[in-house]
Amino acid sequence: MTELIPTHTPARSSRNTMRGNQLTQSNFIYRRPDLAERLRHPNADANAQRWSNLINQHHPDAQSVLDLGCWIGVDAERLARCYTVVGVDVQPHLIAYAREHRPEPDFFVGDISNVRLGRRFDAILCVGNSLSYIHEDPDLEAAFATFSAHAQEDSLLILHTLLAPIGALTPAALRRVEIGDFRATYTDRSEWNPLTQVLTTHRTWLHDDGTTEADVLQRRVLSPPELELRARLAGWEVLSLDFDPPEQAGSAADAVGCMVARFRGAARASWLMPNRPTAAPRKDQRSGPASRTRRDRCTAPASKPVPCTATSMSTSAASPSRRRVNFLQHHDASLTGSMSSPSSTTYSPASLAPSRR
Repeated sequence: MTELIPTHTPARSSRNTMRGNQLTQSNFIYRRPDLAERLRHPNADANAQRWSNLINQHHPDAQSVLDLGCWIGVDAERLARCYTVVGVDVQPHLIAYAREHRPEPDFFVGDISNVRLGRRFDAILCVGNSLSYIHEDPDLEAAFATFSAHAQEDSLLILHTLLAPIGALTPAALRRVEIGDFRATYTDRSEWNPLTQVLTTHRTWLHDDGTTEADVLQRRVLSPPELELRARLAGWEVLSLDFDPPEQAGSAADAVGCMVARFRGAARASWLMPNRPTAAPRKDQRSGPASRTRRDRCTAPASKPVPCTATSMSTSAASPSRRRVNFLQHHDASLTGSMSSPSSTTYSPASLAPSRR
């Protein structure tokens, strides 16, 4: 197979290196891929089988898979039993570990927001909360552009990421980890910022030898309507968006969901903005100052503000920042109506090792 070479400008390469270093410093598990291997292994086959089942269901003829944010390549290795797989991650030492332990897939260092491999795939994965580590709107838009740049007509996109509303944040509690010769206790303390939609988790490790490690994990939590809208604007038709069962959520937010979409490319205009019958305007809307524009008629009426507390966030739709609201209001509001917010389910506390992160 012809070798794929990611294309980067010097400025992008420098930014990717900085982001990779930030992620490495944010999580002790990233700094210890050997430990990550042992923490992740028990669920590896089940998760890879889940992605394979989705591909078989929606694209049974698929032959190639791109795994963006592949971490140490666990999913890529198992998917490579059935498909030609390429894995990409922004952290070079994780890619080096994947190449050493998993010779079957091809692995490359690259950032989800700007990597270009010069090849298109039948299925694209961004799972294990990888998308949650992209915080800013321009970078999110660029990430969806990356998905589209590597897709062809009818390609499948599988996203597995944190979704709003988050569950009630539990007080910090001691948790014990014993794997092989590794012995440590850790605590998680999470903070939710509704203005930025970022969930910050402070994790402190206390090793049995007396040493400590302090991590700060920051993850963007998207609402289902925003995730769907971003996918549609990038040329994807959303097929399903479901929350994981509580016992599988495994995150500090306890609200993890999986979106499956099909790439429509240039044909997206026909379903992105379908023709809808237009009712005759009322007399008070036909002319004069009282008339309203089409965008006004499509905008939902203002509702009473909801206090931004952990309780209210767990029982109602997420309260995004003004910047996030402006993004959604910039487009036809009817596009967000098909994906309703989840019900007021309270999920259980999280485990240390979610699907990847």
